[in-house]
Amino acid sequence: MSSDELVNVDIIEDEFKDAVVTETDADKVIRATKSISNNLMDDIDIDNADIGDLPGAIINEQIEANILPEQDDEFTCGECFLVRHRSLISDKATKTHLVCKECA
Repeated sequence: MSSDELVNVDIIEDEFKDAVVTETDADKVIRATKSISNNLMDDIDIDNADIGDLPGAIINEQIEANILPEQDDEFTCGECFLVRHRSLISDKATKTHLVCKECA
């Protein structure tokens, strides 16, 4: 190592001591924040809260629906797999692969 590359150890130790103090202060802030958060959560009665139905929630209800087979004037798009009316067949459709106009 050349003299330009030598590092003053005292300077590094002083900077490290400052970093430890800063970390301790940060830990105090984190602990205080967690304490406040826990106290707030204790005040909320989640079990008895009336939140209604949440979007996407699974509801324990059975739905009855009559499912009809594909009709003569309908086709199943080979791209989106939706059943469409035959008037929506795209020009890009082949005999084996029907495609709707939206997917074309």
